[in-house]
Amino acid sequence: LVTAAIKKARAAVDLLIVSLHSGQEYAARASDFQVSFSQQSIAAGADLVIGHHPHVVQGIETYTATSSGGEHTGWVAYSLGNFIFDQSFSEETMESIILKVSLREKTIAAVSWERIKMNEYYQPALIKE
Repeated sequence: LVTAAIKKARAAVDLLIVSLHSGQEYAARASDFQVSFSQQSIAAGADLVIGHHPHVVQGIETYTATSSGGEHTGWVAYSLGNFIFDQSFSEETMESIILKVSLREKTIAAVSWERIKMNEYYQPALIKE
């Protein structure tokens, strides 16, 4: 059902972003469901899948799906973490990332990110490295 909706949307847009609220809270790695859903979404035509729910940063990767129609490569950010949230019980819940997506000619040219950390007032600030 979701892949059919993605395929339908793909025909009507230049860039397709799917947002997924899923994953195990506080898990450092994406669940099998998150990986499978993201791969199926890209195979159906999504350019970017952005996850949220685990409250911690998880991996970012590219995925290339091959089908009879050719190859389609997309990006996956499994969880961006907490941007602003009052979960100060661990370092992991106080850190997050800001995803930067650069576009060129209606496609994703590059993906990068900036690490952030919340202060004692739960305000995000860039981490200077």
